[in-house]
Amino acid sequence: MLSLFNKECKLIFKSFIYLAFIGVILVFYQVNYGLNVVRNDVKGYKEYTENGDGAALYSQPHYLNNPLIEPPTGAESYGTKDASDPVYIMPAVITQLEEEYTSNSYITYPNGIIKTITLDEAEQKVVANALSEMKALNPETPTVYETFKDDCAEVDALLGGGSVCDPAMLRTVADEPVTYEEAMTNYNQITYEDGVSSAYARLFCDYMGIVAAGFAIFVAVAHFMRDRSSKMNESIYSRKISSFKLIGMRYLAVVSAVFLPFILLAIPDIVQLELFGMNNNISIDHLAYFQYLFAWILPTILFTTALGMFITVLTDTPLAIIVNFFYVILVGAGVDRIDGGGYQFEVAIRHNTIGNLQVMQDSMNQLIVNRFVYIAFSAILVLLTIMIYKLKREGKIDLGRKLGKIFSRHKRTSKAFIK
Repeated sequence: MLSLFNKECKLIFKSFIYLAFIGVILVFYQVNYGLNVVRNDVKGYKEYTENGDGAALYSQPHYLNNPLIEPPTGAESYGTKDASDPVYIMPAVITQLEEEYTSNSYITYPNGIIKTITLDEAEQKVVANALSEMKALNPETPTVYETFKDDCAEVDALLGGGSVCDPAMLRTVADEPVTYEEAMTNYNQITYEDGVSSAYARLFCDYMGIVAAGFAIFVAVAHFMRDRSSKMNESIYSRKISSFKLIGMRYLAVVSAVFLPFILLAIPDIVQLELFGMNNNISIDHLAYFQYLFAWILPTILFTTALGMFITVLTDTPLAIIVNFFYVILVGAGVDRIDGGGYQFEVAIRHNTIGNLQVMQDSMNQLIVNRFVYIAFSAILVLLTIMIYKLKREGKIDLGRKLGKIFSRHKRTSKAFIK
């Protein structure tokens, strides 16, 4: 079995699709994360301490959002966060909605995809009435916020969801100041509870999880389409090796090959943080990156790869790529929870911030269930794939050939109709 696993891995490593997949990972990594995140924070910490630190120095933008620096008392600012106070949220929402109303061009993100909406005259009147009601509300009166959210919900429904008025996203429209106490709480959580590296590991896995969810499917589909494209199906079907071993080793090979680049990309972060801890006598969680990689990224890869394998073996087509695309966009992207928490059906766990540990802890049970559900689905898909493959070897099923005949017949009919 080990020799079969090694053979499958070599085939994957030499394939153009796998090399392209690595290229996508590297581009996405450099554009969205890159080596600069940890390196800049470590460099900023060193400069801050060498310059004598202090409240005035801390308020400079270069140091303000550095999670490695302990916030001093008396600083002019401690940064900002997504607003939770209606005093900040309501004016910001009204201002943006009014601008969109004036231009009759509403930016929305239904299912995470940007879309511009233009309304007719009657619909514009609905927005105008909602804006009038919103402006009449006093944000300093605690009881009016629910009324404001109801008005927002009406406008958001009219726009198809994902607008500036989306009740679930109102907190992201405006910022409010972070207090010293909040800044210290965040610093203590990162330094002592997270062991520094866990905070960065979550951000790393947030970005890399998107790539795993969206692009690992290409490697799986290409590998399981290889036999058909090279007309090796009949030869493989006649082998004595069991379907369980053949499919099992192929699946493990694809998962391992896809997972490997993410592990390698984490190493520079790990080295930099280990050196930072040694040089500054700060305790670092040595295993944090590996824990998050295996808990967050691996289940994503297991599911995506299993889905690709199952549909490809069943249909002998690359249909899995389309299925996965719509699944990730419509269900599994977690675009409305990118800062963490509320883990539901997303295949890629989101935590697009350094720190914010409490949000994850508050939803830990959901997170655990989410990961185990995807692992369980992966196992089911693998077993179903083995069953289908066994039936195909026995000549009892060949959906791919039937689909091919249907498409060929449809193509001939279309040509005849055109003539």
